[in-house]
Parts: sequence; structure tokens; C-alpha cells
Amino acid sequence: MSFFDGCKGKVKESILIVVSAIFFLTAPLLFVHNARGAEEGGKMMLLRVKPAVVFIISRIAGIVQINTKSGVKTFKDVGMMSTGSGFIINPNGYICTNGHVVQFYYEKNDNQLERMFLMQVIQKHFIPNLIQSGKVKRDPASIKKAIIQLYTILKPKTVVKIKKDLMVFLSNREKFPAEVKDYSPPMGPYPGKLDIPGFHYESEAGKDIAIIKIEAKDLPTVALGDSSSVQLGEVVYAAGYPGVVLTHAMLQKSLKNILDCTVTVGHISGKKLTATGASLIQTDTPIAHGNSGGPAFNARGQVIGMSTLASIEKTPSGVQQIQGFNFLVPINTVKEFIARAGIKTGVPSLFNKVWAEALMAYKNQECDTVMKHCAAVLKLMPNQPDVLKLQRLTQEKITRGECPVSWKKIALYVGIGVIILIILIIILIVVKKGGKEKPVEAAAEPVAQVAQEATRVEIPREAPAPASLGILMGEDGPLEGKTFVISKEGLKIGRDPAKCDIVIDNPHVSREHAWVGEEGGNIVVKDLASANGTFLNTMGHQIKSEVLNPGDIIIIGKGKMATFVYKKSE
Repeated sequence: MSFFDGCKGKVKESILIVVSAIFFLTAPLLFVHNARGAEEGGKMMLLRVKPAVVFIISRIAGIVQINTKSGVKTFKDVGMMSTGSGFIINPNGYICTNGHVVQFYYEKNDNQLERMFLMQVIQKHFIPNLIQSGKVKRDPASIKKAIIQLYTILKPKTVVKIKKDLMVFLSNREKFPAEVKDYSPPMGPYPGKLDIPGFHYESEAGKDIAIIKIEAKDLPTVALGDSSSVQLGEVVYAAGYPGVVLTHAMLQKSLKNILDCTVTVGHISGKKLTATGASLIQTDTPIAHGNSGGPAFNARGQVIGMSTLASIEKTPSGVQQIQGFNFLVPINTVKEFIARAGIKTGVPSLFNKVWAEALMAYKNQECDTVMKHCAAVLKLMPNQPDVLKLQRLTQEKITRGECPVSWKKIALYVGIGVIILIILIIILIVVKKGGKEKPVEAAAEPVAQVAQEATRVEIPREAPAPASLGILMGEDGPLEGKTFVISKEGLKIGRDPAKCDIVIDNPHVSREHAWVGEEGGNIVVKDLASANGTFLNTMGHQIKSEVLNPGDIIIIGKGKMATFVYKKSE
């Protein structure tokens, strides 16, 4: 029997002991890992979904020009503004909101707006003078009669110019112009169109849904649920930007304060139908003017509805909202419009991935990982308030020394210890067995043969260096003095570290700004539809695509965010 045959039984026993030890050492770690990987709590869920909720402003400005005996009088202080909420459904800038949030911006209602703006001018600039001169009494009936008379006289002599704007504010306060991709009018008491004779105004009842688009990429998105499966009493979270924050006398009017998304919580109260037969979800979740178009989430962070209607009643002091009786457009109804507009949902969002990793690391108290992921998220969405807050809280824990060793590190240390233990046991068995049995002597090889075999060892040759098409050398800016080799695939210049070879961390540099590489046997520089342009040698020479000659200077952006000199390889 050989030496190793003699050791075989002992080795099997030792391996069995070691495997058992590994199981008992790692089982608690596996249990903890599975427990920590369970469904996120309410707090983590809301932090995960809040960045995808947006604030929407529709502004209608008017200039009223009235031809009077003393000449044309111009009034510019007229207009209207409506605000609402929305949620991002695709990382390339597609957003859902209510139809009534964008109604005046989208609908061809200039006749109605002209009438409203002339009425504003009459009430603000004409009626006070008539009351002061005693020509009109202060009672409501006399004022109403005077407004109608003035409107009838001034309407033929009035020209109204209208300007419309639709803006979207992301959660980090970045502002973008928006366009409407699909639209359904607000809900109404009667189906079809309603024409008001004499006013040239039509209204149409719809499902109160709009799809709008902004030009942005890598945005946070929400997950869409199934509204047909909601249950009576199920918890609902409504997110948005209620108008009370804009108008409350005790609150600051700063963008930082306004653009802090509000979340309220309630329950599903029932399922209802509108007067025109459209489906609604009833909830006692508090919502107000400004919440319109905002998402309503279930406990899993899925959107099951969109805030649309609040209940109101008439009181002696005016119209008052009744809390506890509010309504949501079911998300399955919204999905019909999303499909009709040809928009893909469920598209992977880089922001969502990195932000979810940061939140999970925070939950597991892995402070270093949190800081790394937060830095990556802020490159995608600078100044995002929830990310900045998590980063600050984690830094405070690090400063106070409250960050424990992570479970991953503990598992690594245990694994290394187990491997060392296995090696020691095998060595011990081999040494012990070696003292009892004499090993069989192996036939000795002639020394000369061993030396000859040694000389046959081949020394690997050095791989040839990859061919270079030249270099870009930073001449001015943050990359001054640094050299970048132009490979066969070329070099992409821009702000996005995930997509660019040369990264310039400057908001005036586009995410993908320019590209340098070989095309048609020449080295060329191309502008990648950047916002601030790419220039060659001088600021007067803005380019789309140009052949490069040695010594040419590439200028990134109108403000010379960085410059590079092209040189041939030596």
C-alpha cells in the first residue's frame, strides 16, 4: 500500500469534520443575510421612489392691448399659472400626470383665455377707478354689472397676445421644458363635448391623463403595479407637491422648500365609477391641489394609481375641501395611454440601480459602500436632496465611529480561517502518517536528464504593444498635461464616466460631448450633438466632424472647459 493510499481514510474523516465546521460557522451568516434581504420597510421604500416624483408648472402669460381715445394702452401683468405633480416612467424623460395639469397649455382655448385676461384687466385697472370716482357702487351686483358693460365695450377694441410654457422640475431642482405626447381631458359630469354658445368654447370629458416628455437621460423611474389587485383597506402612499406649500404664509417660498416631495399615507376605501363610466379608486389618503398627477404607491413601492380628484363642499365662507374622500385614476387606465404613446416601461434605470445599492448598504450599516454609491448617484443627478441627506448621515456615523464591520468582511475572514484550518488538518494528518509508514522510494532520475529537461523550458515572448493612432494631450483645463492614447475604438470625451474615456466633470460639458478616432483612413474629431459645441483651433470654428492634423487643438465647450492637442505617435 502506498503512502497516500494509507492516508486516504484519515483525509476523508478530516474533510467531513471540516465541512461540518464550515456549515455551523456559516449558517448564522446565511440566516442573517436572508433576513436582511427581505422586503424593505416603508421608510426605505419611500426613499427609493421619491426621486422619480416631479413638480410641473404650466404658465400662461398674456399681454392685453386696448385701443382707447388716448392711444393704445398695454397691460402685461395678466396671466395664470397651474401646478401639479407627475412621475417618471422611462429613464429617457417620459412622465405621467393629470390632463387638467396641462389643460390650458395643451388645449386650443385661446378664445377663453383672451376673455379671462380682459376680465382680469377690467377688474384690476378699471373697476377700482370707477368705484373711487363714485360711478360704480361697491356692492357685488353693481360691480358685476359694470364688468359686463365694460367687457362688451372693450372687447372689439382689444388684442390679446398669449404665451404658454410647460416646465418640469426634477427632485434635484433641475428645470426642463416639456412637450405633451398624449392627452385626455379632465373628467366631467357629461360624456362627449359640451359647446357653450356665444363663447366659442368647447369642453370635453375624458380620463384626465397626460403623457409629457423632457430631454434628459438616466433619470430615476417608478415601478408600475396592477390596480386590479388592490384590496379594501390596503395601505396607500400619495407623493407629490401640494399647493399649500407654495401659498402657506408660514412656509418659505424657496425652491429648496417647495421641491421637497410630500408623502401622505392612508388606505383604499373602495372602487367607484365617474358620471361618464370611468373607473376610480377611492382613498382616505390626504391629497390637495398640487398633488394632481402624483403617484400613489402600495407598500411594495409600485404605483397603483394617480391622484386626480378631491372632494369639496360649499360653505358660507366659500368652497372647502373634504379630506378622507379622494380619488385616484387606476394605473391600469394610465397604462392604456402609455401603450398608445408607444412608451416602454420597466426599462432599466442606472439611477435606480445605484441608489437601491446605496440604500441597501445603509440598511446593512456598510458605511464605506454607502459613500461610494452616493457619490456615483450624485454624478447622475447632482444635488438630489435624499442622496445628500443619506451621505451626510453616513458621514456623521463614520465620524462618531458607529460603523460596524460589515457582514461581508466577517464572511471573508471566516472563509479565510476555514481554508487555513483545512490546510493545517491535512498537513497534520500527512505528518502523523509519515512517521508510521516508510514511503516507497521513487526511481531516481539521472541528474543529467533532469538538467536537460530544465533547459527545455520556454521563455514567453513579450506581446507586441497595441497599435496607436496618435495621442491627445491636455493643453488647458482640468486635464492639463495628461496624455490619452487614441485606440482603434477611438476616444469619447464627456461628463459621463460610464460612457466616456476622457471625463470632464463640468456641468457645461455634455454627458457625451465629442469623439476622436479613425474614420476613412483619417483621424477625425466629431461633435456628439453637445449643448455647448466643439471647436477646432479657434472659438470661431465650431465643428460637426473634421479631419485632424498634428498640432490641431480641440476645444470643448464655448467656455473652453478643456483643450487637447492632437499629436502623431512617435
